[in-house]
Amino acid sequence: MNMVLSVYSKAAFKEYILPSINNSDYEITVRSDYFQIQEDIRLKLEVMNEQWYIGPTVGYTLSK
Repeated sequence: MNMVLSVYSKAAFKEYILPSINNSDYEITVRSDYFQIQEDIRLKLEVMNEQWYIGPTVGYTLSK
């Protein structure tokens, strides 16, 4: 299963191709200089049973 994460701001757009290894943790850094935001954001990602989840960390909040 391949997954692409698209991140965009007013200044930039980037796609991250996520690995297809199941039951693993990953981290993506959204760079402040590229996206013209105040500071880097480190996204914590986890894939379990072929389902992707974004984990909580300092720097962002998740809401539904």
